[in-house]
Amino acid sequence: MLTASKDGADFVGSPGATKAREGPETARVGSETPAAWSVVVVARNAAHLLTNCLRSVPAGVPIWVVDHRSFDGTAQVAAAAGARVVAGRGPLGALRTQGLAQVESPWALFLDADERLTPEAGRQVDRALQGASPTQGGFLLGFHTWLGGTRLRTGGWGLTWHLRLVRVAGARCDPTARVHERLEAAGTVSRLGRLVDHHSFENLAHAGRKLRRYALQGARARAEAAAPVGGGWRRRAREAGWRVDAAFRTAWRWLRRAVVLGAVLQPRSALALAGRDAGSVWLKHRRCARLRGRREARERAATQV
Repeated sequence: MLTASKDGADFVGSPGATKAREGPETARVGSETPAAWSVVVVARNAAHLLTNCLRSVPAGVPIWVVDHRSFDGTAQVAAAAGARVVAGRGPLGALRTQGLAQVESPWALFLDADERLTPEAGRQVDRALQGASPTQGGFLLGFHTWLGGTRLRTGGWGLTWHLRLVRVAGARCDPTARVHERLEAAGTVSRLGRLVDHHSFENLAHAGRKLRRYALQGARARAEAAAPVGGGWRRRAREAGWRVDAAFRTAWRWLRRAVVLGAVLQPRSALALAGRDAGSVWLKHRRCARLRGRREARERAATQV
């Protein structure tokens, strides 16, 4: 079923499906008294992940899923779990912006499909919001990253903090961001607690594919943003120099994760992942150099016409 959301965007969902997570005291989207906070999930072809993600959200908390052209049944899984499903368009930053526009609660908590709230998250969020001052704009949530069934404790993948709970009034996200978009909050931001388990990597093979995808997306964004270096010796220096720069950055990434951040203490998980992460740095710089070279060749050809 295709219906219009409050800002005119399309959303998919069965009217009866929202009852899947409702209780007698549940405050749902569109009720007279909105819930104190809502959850927004951006997903693409994440049907196999979404069920566990949505189940981790406490009953009574409205959920909006922004579906980015999935073809694996993501929208149907979300609707069956009681979520409202928005048909999203554009890069990642735009998708989160579209989800934020749907929220009627004063606060919004953002999750990805491979993330799950801890059992105590609902109670901690409720207490924090009840005691929040008018100047509080958001909260940093603590994340633990998982590789399969192993929780990563070293290599920079241990406890990390991300702004994911924001007051809707004044919050924004760069709608042009393709990779690692950042939420912004208007007001004070403080840490709340370790509330999210990030099941980022199913196994090392999946980690390699995911890091490769991020590297290619990052290379594209970097190549488009870079200014042309001109022709002649400047271009030749750039073409030779990127290899030196990429080699240094790749080596430093591995050294930092493996030694400085202690991935060697988890050789079968964090250390192996550090090698794949370092390889993605080389891939990113190599692809960026190629894309910039192609762009500059087209620009030179256009000026010669």
